Amino acid sequence: MVVKINAPVAHCSISVRYNESKVEAGEASVLFTMNIPDPSNPMATFEEYERGSLRCEKMSFHASIDPSVNDKMSDKDIEEFAKKLMEKLGYGDQPYIVYKHSDIDRVHYHIVSVRVDKEGRKINDSNERKRCHQILKELAAEFGYKIGNGQKTDSRMEEFGVYKGFTPKAGNYSRQIEMLVSHAMRYHFTTEPQFRMLMNTLNVDFDYKKRGGAEYLVFYGLDPKSGRRCTGGISGKSLAVPTVEEIRKHTQECKGEALKKEKGRVGSIVRSLLPHSASEEHFRRMLEKTGISVHFSKTEDGKIFGATFIDHTAKCCFKASELHKITAAMFEEQRLTHWPGDEKEKADAFSTLGTAADAVDLAMKMLNEDSMNQNEDEEMMMRGRRRR
Repeated sequence: MVVKINAPVAHCSISVRYNESKVEAGEASVLFTMNIPDPSNPMATFEEYERGSLRCEKMSFHASIDPSVNDKMSDKDIEEFAKKLMEKLGYGDQPYIVYKHSDIDRVHYHIVSVRVDKEGRKINDSNERKRCHQILKELAAEFGYKIGNGQKTDSRMEEFGVYKGFTPKAGNYSRQIEMLVSHAMRYHFTTEPQFRMLMNTLNVDFDYKKRGGAEYLVFYGLDPKSGRRCTGGISGKSLAVPTVEEIRKHTQECKGEALKKEKGRVGSIVRSLLPHSASEEHFRRMLEKTGISVHFSKTEDGKIFGATFIDHTAKCCFKASELHKITAAMFEEQRLTHWPGDEKEKADAFSTLGTAADAVDLAMKMLNEDSMNQNEDEEMMMRGRRRR
């Protein structure tokens, strides 16, 4: 499985949420506690530890464990797994409590602890995500959960069909949003607007809020048909999701990745399909057949001044300016010259969607030819080097 400590995926997922020691509402019961003198009042122990620290800002530690139905891990297995995980992460001597959450058919678990020890010293959380991933790999054979790419056996697919996005009829809104944010954090995105566009493709929107000087997110489910908010706000502080700071850190980390191959694929498909598009919606639907979403930035009068593409195959977000021979001006010119403006003309244009498959086939064919030519060029270069 692929694991990021703030983006749980696949069979046994770990996520960490700071500054919040509550677990989500629902049917939660205490599985076991460690190093807590009075299990009926764990907060008293946590507060005693927190009072001893003057410099640690992120006091609370929270992890969620989401075993897949295929893992067949019992409560006893989870207890042993949690103990070893906490020990290896450096929290073995810390007070912590493990909750079992049974508000859905497939149960999951939460670990709540504190990030400072008895002396008020901060627990080392350096490279915590990488260390957690390594620990999961080390424990996989012992506990029998599989490690894969999370595509065919992703537990979120079993639970909500996460790739379809937020689904009001599925209920359990908090759990859905946790899984969708977790899924989005697997993507490459370099700006916060790109993160919002990505969440919108999953039928989720959010607002920024501030309390006590700390910024956090409030999430809303979007109706799949109208695109409008159809739920009340759900505070990110009550969810196992990354903080605003962690999302911003992710955008900075992504800026160092070149992704030439991924950019080349998206650029080739866009250039191939655009001339065949009869309307903006036609272009959008053709792109979707290749696994790409497009978001246009427009002025009040409809002029296109920006475009962002989300490749759901490679899990990457790119601005038009990042793609070879792609500019926002190309789409504005297409809008003015080939994309009809009134609704009747748009409806007529949609009737040509039967040709979309042909255009998509053409795009993919050209992409494959580009790849073959590139491979041939590389092979010729290698032969040339060998002759020398």
